[in-house]
Amino acid sequence: MATFQTRLARVCRTTNRYELSKFNGIRGDFFVGTFAANTLACFVDSVAYGINAARISPYNQKFAYLVTSAIGTGFGGCCSTVSTFMTDVIKLFPTSKDQPPTNAIRYVFVTFAVNCVVSLTVYQIFKIHFKA
Repeated sequence: MATFQTRLARVCRTTNRYELSKFNGIRGDFFVGTFAANTLACFVDSVAYGINAARISPYNQKFAYLVTSAIGTGFGGCCSTVSTFMTDVIKLFPTSKDQPPTNAIRYVFVTFAVNCVVSLTVYQIFKIHFKA
């Protein structure tokens, strides 16, 4: 059952990631589509983890764990890719050796900072409201 759900979530996420990749050309110094996909994956994984940690499901706990794990693994896993992120970072490095890689450093910092804030916010919501 969980394998089917994981595969279904992968199909949904791959389609969404493809649609988000169309936004990568909006700004030359920031890959908006990859950033949005990684942030969405971080959010989905955090919610799935929060549901498991808080045990707020009214259904069978093992079934709820399998479903939320499948969503986190399938949807979140296909949404975020380190390879695309690293390719985007490398593209932001300047061609000249004497220029600092300011855009690449900013892109990495903003991505990590925003995703940490998203994860911590979701964790705090589950911790406070659901007594995780």
